[in-house]
Amino acid sequence: MHAEEVLTPHGLAWLFPTPGAVVALPDDEFTALGMAFKRRPLKAVAEAVLEFGAKWVELAPAVLRDEVQGVPRIGQWTAGATVADLTNNYSLYPYADLAVRTWTDRLLTGRTWPETEPEFARLWARLAGKDLSAWTLLTLAWGVRHANTSGAVAI
Repeated sequence: MHAEEVLTPHGLAWLFPTPGAVVALPDDEFTALGMAFKRRPLKAVAEAVLEFGAKWVELAPAVLRDEVQGVPRIGQWTAGATVADLTNNYSLYPYADLAVRTWTDRLLTGRTWPETEPEFARLWARLAGKDLSAWTLLTLAWGVRHANTSGAVAI
């Protein structure tokens, strides 16, 4: 493995490799891991973290999202989702993406949701208001739980 081993109550696990370890991985190792397609973006991000990481930890979430988008092959969705995960600010998550739309459709709200991403985004943001981050995070969390169990929840 390419990262530190950690013993958990559920057995052995590995931490994510450090940026330095990712940069140092030979190209054929990405292929062996089934990640040849992701080699360039992963190395680009690792190099960017090594170069800008100290600066990035000081930035406001929206500014950080914009900075992360400057990394080659990192787009708006990935930057927003990454910063949302890092900062727990899910208003920066691409909240109208398919995952959020899928799980809102499965919530028993009695509401019909727009099918297109732009229409959904407008309605979702308007309804959630200042709680956009919480609504988005809770919907995604509910979706993960729902996907791993069965049944639906009425709210």
